[in-house]
Amino acid sequence: MSFGCFRTLCDNLETNYGLQSTLNVSIEESVTMFLRICGHNEVQRDVGLRFGRTQETVKIKFFEVLKATELLACDFIITPRRQELLRIPDRLLMDSKY
Repeated sequence: MSFGCFRTLCDNLETNYGLQSTLNVSIEESVTMFLRICGHNEVQRDVGLRFGRTQETVKIKFFEVLKATELLACDFIITPRRQELLRIPDRLLMDSKY
């Protein structure tokens, strides 16, 4: 992820979805820990060691960012309507394999 994209994500989570920094942990660090757990499949213990945080702090911050990203997903993921799900794409109708 580019730095600009990362900054935009952090700003968006802060301004629109209520993610807040604390006295000891910034929003950027919280989002980075979240992305390491989700994107690199790291366990909380390894993330805690890497960032110098307790497992409890990593757990709390993970769920705070998760809640904010769930709200973000609700705004960006559009559920298809029933008619769209029942429609067969033209490329499948034309292909004799299907």
